[in-house]
Amino acid sequence: MEPWRAVEASMNAVLVFIADDHQALQEGVRLKQLIPICCCCRKINTGEEIWQQFQTYIEQQTGSGFSHDLWPQCMEVEIAKLNAGPAS
Repeated sequence: MEPWRAVEASMNAVLVFIADDHQALQEGVRLKQLIPICCCCRKINTGEEIWQQFQTYIEQQTGSGFSHDLWPQCMEVEIAKLNAGPAS
């Protein structure tokens, strides 16, 4: 795949996210509270010691979905880790 195609696909995904976010704001769907989140695993305390994955919580609260992508700088870090080999 041409590198520019990956960038184009990422930009399209961002535009869809922005459009969906704009629509959600127009519909009044917003999180308006502090959200208790674990600083280690990023799970959210939904009350009564029930912990949910971040994505699950946001999907349930807003109806938004998630897709996964890789930020180019993170990709460089991960490639460097792979090239370094196993940690001793």
